[in-house]
Amino acid sequence: MGRRWVIGWMALAALVSAVWLVGFVAAAMELLGPGRTGSASPARPGTVTDEAGPSRGPEAGPLRLVGLGDSILRGIGDGEGGGVFRRFGERLAAADPGRRPPVMVNLAVAGDTSADLGRRLALPEFRTAVRAADGIVLSIGGNDAFPSVDVLKRPAAYADPEAISAFQATMETVLRALRQDNPKAPILWLGLYDPFSDVPGLSGAAEAALDRWNAAIHAAARSAPGVIVVPTNDLRQAAGAAFLAGDHFHPSAVGHALLAGRLAEVWAALQR
Repeated sequence: MGRRWVIGWMALAALVSAVWLVGFVAAAMELLGPGRTGSASPARPGTVTDEAGPSRGPEAGPLRLVGLGDSILRGIGDGEGGGVFRRFGERLAAADPGRRPPVMVNLAVAGDTSADLGRRLALPEFRTAVRAADGIVLSIGGNDAFPSVDVLKRPAAYADPEAISAFQATMETVLRALRQDNPKAPILWLGLYDPFSDVPGLSGAAEAALDRWNAAIHAAARSAPGVIVVPTNDLRQAAGAAFLAGDHFHPSAVGHALLAGRLAEVWAALQR
């Protein structure tokens, strides 16, 4: 989820609420501002280590997790910094303080679709990172489901069968590529949530479409071993408006924290 819907969202915000417009501008500044280019963050003692790509040397000991996908995993909307992926690593570090903190390699790119991800996985730096991963976190599908504001003007387009079918086929190819480079690392794929459930005139169509997109995610996940779909819409519904950032689309700090907690729960269950 990212750049491609930015201009359209400004029009939508004017139609729905002036408050949303203000929130969107703040979120857009975050999306386009510095610190979102994937540059490495310096490690601090006792914290997770962020890297934008493969390490310069072999890692001995620490868990190595790779993030792939869109702006959700990039951390957009988390005004407190870090985002779901980094928060996930911090939870794992806190749960096992006797072990070296995990190395977090975040290769997510704001705005990416499934097709974009497929192309990136052919790049040497992506393949190197995937091969070295002990676990992979995936967030992809939001930009396939919501390519532009036209979807909101025509809610039925949100559930376009051809688009959903193409997405599923592309993701089956993506997952095969991941498994070719790394047959064993668990792949935790964040499902989609409905940001429009409280928008008059959109909630019903959006929820129905969401079910179809998430069904495609589950179907694609079944095409490869070791892929776990991590549900997110229940977290959005339980948290309500607090789950969303000012743009009414990306998760807020609360939303990112809830997603990180869900990932940590799933990861812990896999280790038992």
